[in-house]
Amino acid sequence: MPLPLERSLSDVLPVAPATSSALASPAFALEFHSPAREGRITKADRIQQALLATALNFFSHLPVELMLMIFTEVISEETSSCDYTFLYAGLYTHRRLAAVCKWWHAVIKGIPPRTGRRLYCNVNLSISTSMTPMSAGDMASMLRDYLANSGNENLNVLIDLRCATGSLRPCALALIAQSHRWRSARIVGDLHDEDARSALAMLTGRLPVLQTLEFGHIPATEINETTEEVDFGFLAHAPALTELFLLGPFSASLINITIPSNNIIRSFGCDGIEAYVLLDYLDEMPGLQELDFAYDDYEEDGDESADPEPVTTSLGLPYLTKLILRNTAYAVKSFFIAAVSLPAIEKVIFSKDGFHVAAALTALKDRKRQRGDADGVITRFLH
Repeated sequence: MPLPLERSLSDVLPVAPATSSALASPAFALEFHSPAREGRITKADRIQQALLATALNFFSHLPVELMLMIFTEVISEETSSCDYTFLYAGLYTHRRLAAVCKWWHAVIKGIPPRTGRRLYCNVNLSISTSMTPMSAGDMASMLRDYLANSGNENLNVLIDLRCATGSLRPCALALIAQSHRWRSARIVGDLHDEDARSALAMLTGRLPVLQTLEFGHIPATEINETTEEVDFGFLAHAPALTELFLLGPFSASLINITIPSNNIIRSFGCDGIEAYVLLDYLDEMPGLQELDFAYDDYEEDGDESADPEPVTTSLGLPYLTKLILRNTAYAVKSFFIAAVSLPAIEKVIFSKDGFHVAAALTALKDRKRQRGDADGVITRFLH
């Protein structure tokens, strides 16, 4: 059933100007905010207004509430009154590329970030993307149009490497081909998949403006309960993780790296000790300003007091101002033993077991005060 619109997008877009300066419609803006309509606006009215506002108004300045309404009521909900195929087709068929670019950017930017996520995405290429009624060919064509017509603006990207296989492979390859524009990236998936590895290998030397890099694994909710052998995530073992970092060299502009907790991996029998290989690569990122490191040194035999082999790398992170270390005392102690030079550190955040590092904290604060920093280091404990 089509959307109950008084005016369809096919009526609007053929006469809609393609220039962003002419996309505003004062008459529509007055109608959209007309006091006379307040109090009698139905859900169909809201959907209509969202669609028309998307097609005609200042896309990049629409309020978050409106963008959220478009996303939840028109795109996500699989109801008979929400024909989101019509929404995609209406914008895409008429090739108003400026409108497509503005719409895509505004919708993605308008989605409130999930807990723990600091980034919005210009492009969110996840496995759920394939669950829309839009054909993979049209989706890839629309993505290429967006990338080609969004100028040289930097991209904030979420890419699930599972999209490197199957029908979404053209989308993944098109996005990776633009990796020289990636300002921030969250990469999720299984590095052991051959297609995923070949897709990721295309990033070699193509990250000149990357500033934020976040690694993630497949969420637990997406793991089939009948799976007998699980090898998800970049933290599964050291060789895969090492190979990922050797794909660089990463840009000197890299200022933030988030390393997720390997708790899900641990639940399948990995003790996660290999995560320390990351410390060997931090000195390749001299501009690093913030480090959020989640780690768990769970032992299969239940002896949580047993320490892995100590980290021997001596690190110097001259620009690091914020350090977040989670979950285990050993991870905290090891980092402070290894990273002996943190001249710019301002804030240190530990998990609740941080009492084991009181001596390291005291020494760090003393060094700050000796340099004339009366405030020392701001310390907070997570609970």
